[in-house]
Amino acid sequence: MFLIVYLIFCLVIAAIATSRGRTGIGWFFIAILISPLISIIILLVLPEAGVPAAHRVTQNSDPQKRCLYCKELINAEAIKCRFCGSDLTSDENGISVTPPSGGPRISPPRHGD
Repeated sequence: MFLIVYLIFCLVIAAIATSRGRTGIGWFFIAILISPLISIIILLVLPEAGVPAAHRVTQNSDPQKRCLYCKELINAEAIKCRFCGSDLTSDENGISVTPPSGGPRISPPRHGD
């Protein structure tokens, strides 16, 4: 009876591993060798496979773009950079940036120029 319950727990670990992008059969054998409890802890601590780190961070957040002055990620609809304080305004020629020091306006090169 104990062996059947143990194997059922190992199958549950394999199913969870598969849903997280890992190899189910490999995790099934890992759970058999070490323990289903230790295997589930390891599996839940590891990040999902196949998802780059950058996408994991911004996956559920608002669309973002890079500030043209300091290159930090900011909200796509931002009109002022929260990191460097640059004024990001849109005009007919594209996006212009006013550095926080009040220096000259910097217009990024447009595609095709």
